[in-house]
Amino acid sequence: MIKKVLLDTSFLITLSDESRENHKLAKEFYKYFLDEKISMIISSIVVSEFSIKEPISDLPLQNFQFLPFNINDAIKSAEIYDIHYQDRALQRDCLKDDFKILAQCINSKASYFITDDEELIDKIIVPNKSKWSHNITALKISSGVFSYFGGKQLSIEDNENE
Repeated sequence: MIKKVLLDTSFLITLSDESRENHKLAKEFYKYFLDEKISMIISSIVVSEFSIKEPISDLPLQNFQFLPFNINDAIKSAEIYDIHYQDRALQRDCLKDDFKILAQCINSKASYFITDDEELIDKIIVPNKSKWSHNITALKISSGVFSYFGGKQLSIEDNENE
């Protein structure tokens, strides 16, 4: 089975902004996904969010697959929204877009979801993923690629040419 990772907006921002705290770790994940041939998926919702501050064309677009938001994603998003608001774990304006992105992750059967938004993982994904129709492995950039995939720790210098 081909492994896929859905990239959150915060991952793309962290990858492209050298001043972000986890920039080097994001580059390590990016290199790992390329080396291991894990398909990197970007939602049309993520494109919209990212493009507010930076043109999506600043990214190496040839390394990504793009995923449109469709009716099945909208229905799944409503289901996730309903599960969350039964719990009221977290309230943020951006959550509606987060739910849409997670719905796409579930519907596309992505193996992984990577984000720099630890609160999204800790308060939405971890407590609710057993209620979803597809199991997602949520990757926190701050934990580093080694903590999830083991093996040889990547050298940050190896990533400078990416």
